[in-house]
Amino acid sequence: MNNLTGVTIVTAGGNAAGIYVSATNAGSAANTLTNAGTITTSGSSSAGMRLHSGASNSRIVNTIANSGTITTTGPASYGVQVSGIGAVDLTNTGTITTTGANSFGIYSAGNIVSLTNSQGGSTPLTYSGALPTNYNTIVSSLTNYGKLDVSGGNVTGVMNFNINNSSSLAFNSTYATVLNGLKINNLGNSYGTFTSGGNIYVWALVHRVGESSMQSDLVIQPAPTQSTPVAVQASLQELKAHLLARSYLISPIDPDTQTSLVSLGNTLQGLFAMQAAGVVNSLTYDCSLCDENNVCISTGGRFTNVSVYPNNSTSALLIGVYRFSPSVRFGAYLDQNLTQSTHGGIAQLSNGSPMVGLSGVWSQNPDGTGAETKLSAAYVSKSATLTRPVVGVLMLVCVM
Repeated sequence: MNNLTGVTIVTAGGNAAGIYVSATNAGSAANTLTNAGTITTSGSSSAGMRLHSGASNSRIVNTIANSGTITTTGPASYGVQVSGIGAVDLTNTGTITTTGANSFGIYSAGNIVSLTNSQGGSTPLTYSGALPTNYNTIVSSLTNYGKLDVSGGNVTGVMNFNINNSSSLAFNSTYATVLNGLKINNLGNSYGTFTSGGNIYVWALVHRVGESSMQSDLVIQPAPTQSTPVAVQASLQELKAHLLARSYLISPIDPDTQTSLVSLGNTLQGLFAMQAAGVVNSLTYDCSLCDENNVCISTGGRFTNVSVYPNNSTSALLIGVYRFSPSVRFGAYLDQNLTQSTHGGIAQLSNGSPMVGLSGVWSQNPDGTGAETKLSAAYVSKSATLTRPVVGVLMLVCVM
């Protein structure tokens, strides 16, 4: 269905749509919805263009294109509304404006595999629902480029960011707020390369240190002369360092975050095992040979290694015991951590406070033969500095 240039469609009332196609059958063919003119709707749950596709064949791809103007007014009104399981390729090179509570330029309860957008400026394309698999921004100039804003909606899924092939980029440039409202788990990539007119560009989605990671700027830098994977990766690392000097970080993404957390979790497992081994071992500390004043003082050291994890710690010990009677003695100890090592330097325990413990021993015979009962308690509190390993471009330091 087409709305041609110069043609205006006006609708009013709830659930009204300027262009509406419902092809609910699993065997439905591909549909094309095009607006090059003007569509104006008003009313609750109205839409400029609405498509429901039940096509189950993955080779069937529906097409929606807007190069004109769509304006909707009313609660839950949408410029373009997509539902169903059928794949949709959506392009917006026009303008979509919506007014009303929970109204968005695009609302998807369907399957948008590709969204290409040039709308930006002070009226970015707003979005809610299932994110497109791929989002392509069109960059025409430093002031004219596509922006996608999902901050007012409720989005699900993971979206990959790309730059449309028709774009015209400028080296050493920053395009502000190309994305707004996306969380880490919604973004599938945050850097890459772009080739146009014989030039190779390195691009990255970034956010300013200390500010919201859900607002991303697009930074463009020249790529190395040699476009080998190694050279491009080196260029991306240089870009990361350059951005950090300007208080920018490349936006973290879901795959890198998950991989980094798995590595951090494995290290924490070893750290807890090492600490637990030290506490369990300390419950055996004792000093049974007392002088004429019924006092025993012992010093020593402890080295703990957890073989499953390449983690170890070294401590100095001070143990004191008072013999209350020939069969009963009470003790206390300090276990001061001197050094500790964890794999890759991911976790670092503080050495400020020692482990402390108390014990009470009853022996059947003063020489230690016969039955013996011991009651021990230990306490230790440690702060830890954790550095999540770098995966892709992600690095985060936190203190516990």
